[in-house]
Amino acid sequence: MIKGWDEGVKTMKKGERAIFTLSAEYAYGEAGSPPKIPANATLIFDIELLSWKAEDISDDGDGTLTRTVVKKGPESWTKVIDACQATIKCKILGEKSAVLHDYGKVVMEVGEAELHNLPVGINTAVKKMHRSDVCHITCTGKNDLTAEQKKILKLPENVILPKKIYEILYLLCYRKSIALSLNFANLKRCKKHGK
Repeated sequence: MIKGWDEGVKTMKKGERAIFTLSAEYAYGEAGSPPKIPANATLIFDIELLSWKAEDISDDGDGTLTRTVVKKGPESWTKVIDACQATIKCKILGEKSAVLHDYGKVVMEVGEAELHNLPVGINTAVKKMHRSDVCHITCTGKNDLTAEQKKILKLPENVILPKKIYEILYLLCYRKSIALSLNFANLKRCKKHGK
C-alpha cells in the first residue's frame, strides 16, 4: 500500500466513492515504480470503499474487542503495559455517532479500567496504542460494560443491540509505574551499623 491510500481511505465511509490525487511524496516518491510509474509522478486514484473489517485485538481472538485506528500518533519504542498510568479521553457512541456517555479525561492505571466504569476491554486496547493515537474500539461480550456499569452510567440495558458500543479512545500520555521492593535484611543491617 502507498501512504496516500492509507491516509485517504481512512477518511471514507462504507459505500463512498472518492477520487484522490496523490503527490509523489504520498505515492511512489522519487523512485517511482518502473516501468509504468516514473519518478516523482502525481497519481490519480478512483476508489470506492465497499467494506472493511476492524482489527481484532481481543486476547482470545474471538472478536469481542476490535479497533479501527482513526488517527495514528507517533511511533514509540516504549510500550504501555499493565500498571502504567495512562491518561485517555473516551466517549461511548451509539447509532449515528450519538454520544451516549462522555468520560472526559480519565487518568487510570492500566489493568483497572473497571474502577472508572470503563469496559474491561479498554485495558487491552490501551496496551495496543501509542501516544496520541485515536481509535474506535468496539467492546462486546466479556470485554463490554457490565450490567452494573451500564446502570451507573444510566445507559439503556439494550444499548449494544442492534448496534455495538464504540469508544473513541485518545491516548494522551502514559508513564510507567515504578515498583519498589525492599530487602528488609539489608535494611536492618544498615540500621545496626548506623548507616
